[in-house]
Amino acid sequence: MYDKHLYKIKPLDSRNIENIANDEIWLPKARNLNDPYDCSIVPYLSSDLELKELQELLEELSEEANIFDNIIDYKFLTAETEQDQNWIAYTSVCERIENVGILSFIDTPYNIVTWSHYGNEHQGICIEFKPKTADNLKLFNVYLGGYRLKSVTYTNNIPVIDWKEFLKAPRVLLDIILRMKYRDWSYENETRIITYNHIGGKALKLEDLQLEISKIFIGCEAKPSEELQKLYQVCKEKNIPIVKLQRLNYSFGLQDLLD
Repeated sequence: MYDKHLYKIKPLDSRNIENIANDEIWLPKARNLNDPYDCSIVPYLSSDLELKELQELLEELSEEANIFDNIIDYKFLTAETEQDQNWIAYTSVCERIENVGILSFIDTPYNIVTWSHYGNEHQGICIEFKPKTADNLKLFNVYLGGYRLKSVTYTNNIPVIDWKEFLKAPRVLLDIILRMKYRDWSYENETRIITYNHIGGKALKLEDLQLEISKIFIGCEAKPSEELQKLYQVCKEKNIPIVKLQRLNYSFGLQDLLD
């Protein structure tokens, strides 16, 4: 059983309050992530990749996830050279990846840098999620409602794709690529769910992920506001505990504000 809690730091706004009230979580598109290098690919376009092999790749991608349906289009079929076909395939895959849903979590509500980046200068909220049921499978993969939760890999290099290698295991390589970030982001200790068959830019039901909200943390710089009052009302109705954070007195860090 996977017994860790998952956390998301968000601004305190009407959409996030509505998601809490509706037991939903916002699923961003890959292209809307705050790091412009996130989910980036550098192509290595081998000149000896035959048309037949490339078609097999595209057909396999279509089987793996419907975001790649109809990727073989008129431009691809009428390209004059294999190099052009490779480039069209690369750009087509990149365009489809932009719409993949990326759901990110961190492992603590007390990291002051993540609050600065995502929590509206510590005036936002941190939502604590508790897995209802989750199975630890081989290779330490964790599945939540059928979606795989896996750690991000931090690196100094943007992934480079050799299409001939990509042919051998496209879903595996895509999974690796979409879970890579620049090393300077490693403080987040991020885990991700990638929803290949769900286009991003919409809310997902927590029930579909087998998650429930177990606690809400209020940023240490949050001031009384209409949004905060709405949040307290929603949490009262749903019996969700609320904890206000405060700065530590003698070191850099955050702690729960005790009554």
